[in-house]
Amino acid sequence: GLDRVYSTLERWPELEEILSNDIRILELDGDEQASTVESLYWRIADLYEYRLNQPERAVEVFQHLNQMRPEELGPTLRLETLYQALSQHEELLDIYLLQDSLLEGNDQLEVQRKMGRLLTNELARPFEAIDLWRKILEAVENDQEALNSLESLYESVEEWRDLISVCEQQLELSSGHTEQEIKYLSKLGQIWGDRLERPQSAISTWQKVVALAP
Repeated sequence: GLDRVYSTLERWPELEEILSNDIRILELDGDEQASTVESLYWRIADLYEYRLNQPERAVEVFQHLNQMRPEELGPTLRLETLYQALSQHEELLDIYLLQDSLLEGNDQLEVQRKMGRLLTNELARPFEAIDLWRKILEAVENDQEALNSLESLYESVEEWRDLISVCEQQLELSSGHTEQEIKYLSKLGQIWGDRLERPQSAISTWQKVVALAP
């Protein structure tokens, strides 16, 4: 048909018009043509994203595909890529939440990590980020990314008791690595002394630093 001709000739605006007309006609037939309509939506979305450089139009089509097939992961993966490119962070978070509900195991955990990074960095919502990294830490004991993120977040929101807990966990994991042990003992000494005004705890911590220091 004409769509193949336009595709071969790389006449993308004309192809977009043909596909749009085909979708409109087939949608009048209702559910009988659902699978054909779906494949046409995928073609026109590819056209918007890759040929016509109209990412916002591609987003609209993939949102529609997502409504047609809410149980399908495919449209959410394309929306994830588009939202990242368009720096639409709130919409990206919504897509991650949707993916989180569709996935399980390591795939779900990876999506939760993406949410944690997004909440920590681009969205700057530390308390929501903290809840998520805690959840990841419950799923994966001693997860280094979760611990590092919580350490930074607790410090930024001045949750000193929670920061001590994380630093103590980091210290335990650093056993045998003198430089890291000194780093976390020094940090604990500063928190006990400067933030929580517990001089005895601070002194005993700094004594451990002295014992380790060459």
